[in-house]
Amino acid sequence: MFKKLIPTLLAVTLAFSLPAAALAGNKLEANNADRIVIIIIDGLLQKHLHSSQAPNITNLYQSGTSVQKVINVPENLSGAVSLILTGERNPGESALAGFYATMQKNGVTTAVIDGTGGKIASLSRGASVVKDGPFQSGGKGIIETALGEINSSEDIFCLIVLPGPTADNQSQSAPPLSLLDNQVGLLLYHLRDNDMAGDTCLAITGSTVDPPAALQGKGIRDSINVPAASLADVFATLKYVSDQRPPETGMVFYEAIDPVPAGSFSRNNLLEQRIKELSQAYAQASAALEAMEKEQTEVKQQQSRLDADKAQYTKVIEKQQSAINSLELKIKIFKIVGYFLFVVFIIILYAEYRFLKKRFLFFT
Repeated sequence: MFKKLIPTLLAVTLAFSLPAAALAGNKLEANNADRIVIIIIDGLLQKHLHSSQAPNITNLYQSGTSVQKVINVPENLSGAVSLILTGERNPGESALAGFYATMQKNGVTTAVIDGTGGKIASLSRGASVVKDGPFQSGGKGIIETALGEINSSEDIFCLIVLPGPTADNQSQSAPPLSLLDNQVGLLLYHLRDNDMAGDTCLAITGSTVDPPAALQGKGIRDSINVPAASLADVFATLKYVSDQRPPETGMVFYEAIDPVPAGSFSRNNLLEQRIKELSQAYAQASAALEAMEKEQTEVKQQQSRLDADKAQYTKVIEKQQSAINSLELKIKIFKIVGYFLFVVFIIILYAEYRFLKKRFLFFT
């Protein structure tokens, strides 16, 4: 009897397990999506964090991988976008076009949602999708447009630029920070609610002065703080998460990389790589510092030589000036003596004239 039940139980087990396996297979396929979403808020500063106006941005900064101090900050929004996209401050249109072309060649849709009214138009040429408005005020239309593009493609690189009060122009038309934070929260909620957060690597930063920078999501560890880095390093980390190849510019936050998605490297391997790159960077910085000190020493030596030459020339000039002054004094003395002799000569002539007149000209 039990022998007859065994095939039946196996059949029932298989019948129930097949749909589950199918669901698991669909779930795995969905998790194979590759999304990179970068949010740049023009004018966002470190001081805006930890405030009641930016809870979503602050939570993203605290829960993911964050940069404590962004160094080598660009002077404007275009510089920040260039560093994020290529790792270079002034890459040129060809480098940007090459970036978009490489992404598209790998089957990744590139979308640029420019909420600044065309400030980065020259940096978005070559992207698959470019949307530059007009949008609703407060960034709502910008985020909704971005979500539409994110929903339409499993593999997408989406750059979202939100307008904000820049450091040198506190524009009255710029949306308040709380409204921008709400839109960031809307994006985060949409990703979580639609089970897309695990497939998305999200980065957020500002543009100038003292911007924050944070990463979260696919391939990124939680609660990691990097003491100091540049936006080029953020680019390098995003590129490594995307294609597992170290970039030519910038340094990857290997300590922030989750080795599970990477597959081929353990955490120790990543930390070793990070230490190696930091050591190389330190060696390069030390060499650059040594070269600068050597150059500074040479400049000081040259300055000393110039000062010595200047002192020598000053002495020569003073000596010549002393000789000139002596000659001028002699000339003045000669002039005075000449005038005196001339006056004496005239007096003598006049006296002689009077003497001769009295002696020989009696009739006068």
